[in-house]
Amino acid sequence: MDTLIANCVLSLHRFIKPLLYPRSVVDLVELNRFDEVFECIIAVYVVTESGGWKDPKDVTQIYAMLIYHIRDAIIYEATLRLSDFGGNILK
Repeated sequence: MDTLIANCVLSLHRFIKPLLYPRSVVDLVELNRFDEVFECIIAVYVVTESGGWKDPKDVTQIYAMLIYHIRDAIIYEATLRLSDFGGNILK
């Protein structure tokens, strides 16, 4: 069962990594406002039924959760690539 879970986590990481990781400078030059998936999702999330915007106090939690996911994705990627650096996390 551990192998199944590890494979599921790895598959999820491979799917979500391109969405969470920053783009290259070249990509940013050609970026339009609809290229960032999470930015679009958050924009839809903060619109109220009346067409206005939610108060900042009501949306800060989603930004915090996004930061946690980004951090966790970076840490997970680091553990996957640790052997590329001789097992030294400081390299």
